[in-house]
Amino acid sequence: MQAPVVTGVSPSRASTIGGTILRVQGLGFGGSDGDIVSVQVGGRPCLNLDMRGDREIRCSLPAGVGARLSVEVVNAVGLRSSEARVFSYNAPVLNTVTPPTALTAPDNTTRLNVLLEGESIASGNRSDDAPVILVGGVSCTQIMVISTSTVRCIGLDASAWTSGRVSLELGGQTATS
Repeated sequence: MQAPVVTGVSPSRASTIGGTILRVQGLGFGGSDGDIVSVQVGGRPCLNLDMRGDREIRCSLPAGVGARLSVEVVNAVGLRSSEARVFSYNAPVLNTVTPPTALTAPDNTTRLNVLLEGESIASGNRSDDAPVILVGGVSCTQIMVISTSTVRCIGLDASAWTSGRVSLELGGQTATS
């Protein structure tokens, strides 16, 4: 058995939530379900493999983040495709940053909660995909992911809000307000 060869993937980008059907084209896929054991997107397994003959596989994208991630096919004897094609999850977009609500912490300092809403600003429930949020250049140390479009920065030092500038980095892609 020879290593599979990936010649194309479509779509080339999709939502961070996952679930989009990825179509992988190439050669040497074998044609039956046991010939290919996995399709990896950025090192994560694609779900629900559907063999469409020797030249096409379809699968459901996992939730994830990042740009220019490799798409690799692994066959039953462990050979990987050498020509990895790339796929990108949608870049984050900040639509709304709700002015913070102030809370007094036990140490009598004022702490803020800031709500951020947008598109692809978080991934589906993976803690290693948590966004990095900076408010006025200060890192938000406690982040609550509500959905892929809503996150909350909790307990931010009130002095950080002076500029009101917010940036969110997710998988190497950045959005700013």
